[in-house]
Amino acid sequence: MLTTVRRLALLPVAFLVHQAASADVTYVDRCLSGKVDRPACKSMIENFWRYNEHLENAARAKGLDPSLIKAMAAVESRFKANAVSPKGATGLLQIMPATGTQLGVHPSNLAVPGANAMAGAQYVRDMYFRFRDWKLTIAAYNAGPGAVAKYGNQIPPYPETQSYVAQVLTLYARFKHSEQLHSKVSVPVALPPAPTGAPQPQLVNTSVHLVKAVTAAPTVAPQLPQQRTVAQHQPAAQAPGSHPTKVNRFQQSVTHVGRFQYLQ
Repeated sequence: MLTTVRRLALLPVAFLVHQAASADVTYVDRCLSGKVDRPACKSMIENFWRYNEHLENAARAKGLDPSLIKAMAAVESRFKANAVSPKGATGLLQIMPATGTQLGVHPSNLAVPGANAMAGAQYVRDMYFRFRDWKLTIAAYNAGPGAVAKYGNQIPPYPETQSYVAQVLTLYARFKHSEQLHSKVSVPVALPPAPTGAPQPQLVNTSVHLVKAVTAAPTVAPQLPQQRTVAQHQPAAQAPGSHPTKVNRFQQSVTHVGRFQYLQ
């Protein structure tokens, strides 16, 4: 019999990437759905609602679908505003200090949720108007636009990048499906809509695979289904002199709706 290592070695790389991506997406999905009662999952739910408004505001300010930015934040940081990668990428959307500087955000402010979300959304917008393709946009966010251009405007053959694109698009579909269940609107979802607002000329620094953000925010925000905000889910104020009611915030954060439980 073949050993596990030898059996895996015989499998195509694309299959292994797909399996790894599916496992990560399933974990995030189950956590946000309240199906895994672990401290890390409870923290993910709390962070989702803590920073949801920042992500939505940044997406709309840059003419993007909020579900896409949420999916990217889920993959990038699991919604941790203070997350720092071994390479120095920081915050909800894991912005590198050099990228943040070119996007107008000082490295010391990259852990600020609102500033990080706005910088990340701007970078996504810039990448879309460079490549005009969502899969390439997401790949460029992960590997850099230079890597995408190097391989003839195709997703680079890096397992990490291929897995990243698959995870983001799968979670985007999950978030969008949940949004539609909440709004009672059903539209087939495959890829996000194009950003609103016309792009401005961009200055590309190909030596470090960075794009300088000079694209102005759209004057009109896209019309998207309205979602409830974090503030609407806070416990009601107690009357003076009354005893506060204990609330299990983990259970309160989840409402079961269909296959993917929409976070209310």
